Amino acid sequence: MSGWSGAKAGAGLRAVDSAVGRIGQLACWEHYLPLARYALIADGEQIHSAMYPGSIFGPLFSQQTEVSTRQHALESACFVVSATAWLNADQQAQIANDTGAAIAPISGGCFTAIVAPDGQLIGEPLKEGEGEVIADLDFIEIDGRKRVMDASGHYSRPELISLLIDRTPSSHVHERTIPPRSVATAGLHRENRAADAS
Repeated sequence: MSGWSGAKAGAGLRAVDSAVGRIGQLACWEHYLPLARYALIADGEQIHSAMYPGSIFGPLFSQQTEVSTRQHALESACFVVSATAWLNADQQAQIANDTGAAIAPISGGCFTAIVAPDGQLIGEPLKEGEGEVIADLDFIEIDGRKRVMDASGHYSRPELISLLIDRTPSSHVHERTIPPRSVATAGLHRENRAADAS
């Protein structure tokens, strides 16, 4: 999971400034949480780092990852850098041997790519094997896309819909105790039992 999950809760759900631009990040199916994605969009991310396990669920997972990353680029008007893991044949065989599971569910499903703010792929994505996808990012493309559709700017409707983020640190465990029954409540229960018996 990304930095916003866990004890920090909403405190980590924000983009951060870096030497190459303002970066937001989510992992795997966190991309299916539209409010989490919108929090990063509204925080002005210019580059979105999308991490997926890869080598899992086969070609369908690769297709779903492509749809998800390209959609986020369109909605956020930012560059999306998607990175997936890869299990080589020896690693797949070892896992299959250790678990008795079939190799098919842990092969394929990779989609390492860079997506432009208009949703177009920059260069050729990697769908298998190890490698790198490298591109120069021109932030002028962000401005061009936002002039057309800015999800947190002129195209948003804050008077109708808005997102509330609670950045208060939160614990994983919350205890609730049951208050002792009062004498009056206990007496009422005795009366009810007596009425049921008659």
